[in-house]
Amino acid sequence: MFPAMPEDKPEEPKKAAGPDVDKLVGEADALSLISGSFPAGSAGDIALARALRDNAASAAGAKARLEPFYARPLLGKNSLIILAVLYLFCLILYFGYAPLALAVLVLFMPVAVFLVLGRKTFSFLLPKKTAYNAVAYRDFGKKITKTIIISSNYDGEYGTPYSTGKLKRAAPVFIIYSFASIFVLFLFCILKIVFGFDTPAEKAALSVIPLLLCLLGVGFFATYTSWDKNNIEKNNLKAAGVALAVFKYFSETEALAEGTRLVWLSVSGKNCGNTGAEAFIKQHEDDGFLINPVVFDIGEAAADTFTLVKYDLASMTEADAELAEKAESVLKEKNIPYAVVGKGRGELIHHVFAPFSQAEIPAVTLSLRAYSDSVLTHAGTPAPATKESIRKLFEAASQIISALSAD
Repeated sequence: MFPAMPEDKPEEPKKAAGPDVDKLVGEADALSLISGSFPAGSAGDIALARALRDNAASAAGAKARLEPFYARPLLGKNSLIILAVLYLFCLILYFGYAPLALAVLVLFMPVAVFLVLGRKTFSFLLPKKTAYNAVAYRDFGKKITKTIIISSNYDGEYGTPYSTGKLKRAAPVFIIYSFASIFVLFLFCILKIVFGFDTPAEKAALSVIPLLLCLLGVGFFATYTSWDKNNIEKNNLKAAGVALAVFKYFSETEALAEGTRLVWLSVSGKNCGNTGAEAFIKQHEDDGFLINPVVFDIGEAAADTFTLVKYDLASMTEADAELAEKAESVLKEKNIPYAVVGKGRGELIHHVFAPFSQAEIPAVTLSLRAYSDSVLTHAGTPAPATKESIRKLFEAASQIISALSAD
């Protein structure tokens, strides 16, 4: 009697190990070395969109495309130059005909402030340029029941001399003073209209004082944005690379639940009023592409400080509480220290999650970056994020996406 032969067991299919995160992030970041860093709608910005789309198209089973929209590069903090010109114009009118200066202050100064805050009410007054969102998606199964969007942005931002050194520390004082000086000019206009210039002393007081006080405010507004191309802050391509690595990981391992549509979205226009994210929402609100969508945004990957952004100060918008709680539980589980930007805190910058939250789509942003509590300043330029932090960000994002798919 021969001994029984062991049964041949079929080998279990081996799943791919996933992409090389460091390699993908490095490839994305290297694109800025080739084309430079440029604001939304510039030639360099469009070249980056095409390169990112082509990179995403190489993911297993992915379909990639570019989606055009109109960006307004001056919307947001860059509109301070418009505020400066209008302010100077009012100051000149004050010495010529105070009632007209007062009328311009009352009627047009709020328009300039709205533009600085990134509000779209008067954005039609600004020049527009065509920009592109880079989009790729992969369906897991034939019947899609949920859409998970992992987003980032890739457009650059004009720099400012008020972000480092002594100027950074003095910036909050400059901000308060400059906006307060507008009110000072408003008061002097009323004083001149009511009391006029009678004596030489009054003429001197009502001329020299507003001139000195208001010119300082004009100077701050005019110099806040640096228009030198060499000072443009680097594109946020490390974050785009991490988001792309997560997308490729799930595309290759097919580790998401049946019925999930995974979308990789890298928007332009984030630094000029979040116009790219808004355009994406509007373009797909009725075409059936976004089925029960949820958005996990990788805001930045520029330091070693994890920050969960639950509030967008620029638009006064809160992130989805349940999604933020899920992200926090993953960070705690992985023993990753993190800070939180809560309601009423943060800088006057836009976060990609905000337009989605405004459209009642659950969304939150996780960044590798420290944020300041000063409105127009930021926490400066920290040391670049280490590979270890980038890896942790990838792992945390992957776990959050996996949990969203399983819900």
